[in-house]
Amino acid sequence: MRKRIKQYFATMVAISLLFYNVSTDTYLKAATKVSLTKTAKVEVGKKVTLNLKNNKKPVKWNVSKGSRNLKIVKKTKTSCTVKGMKKGSVNCTPCQGHFELV
Repeated sequence: MRKRIKQYFATMVAISLLFYNVSTDTYLKAATKVSLTKTAKVEVGKKVTLNLKNNKKPVKWNVSKGSRNLKIVKKTKTSCTVKGMKKGSVNCTPCQGHFELV
């Protein structure tokens, strides 16, 4: 009788582990990384749109380096339009909270 109970318990544990592994594999997906679509060169007086890929939450766009050289004209959830003001290098980064996405 004990042997039958142990066999029954072992098969039930094996089946439950098998179903658990199969069911979780179908629902788990790797998180996609948020990235900019391009690195842009902006001429003085021209406008360029920077787009984000794989983004679902709203972001805040910051000019972290060279804020006198670039002006953010339009901001949206997944993109921003920038205009070149002066010659020089600039870093424009999207942020969610305190974290930079790119």
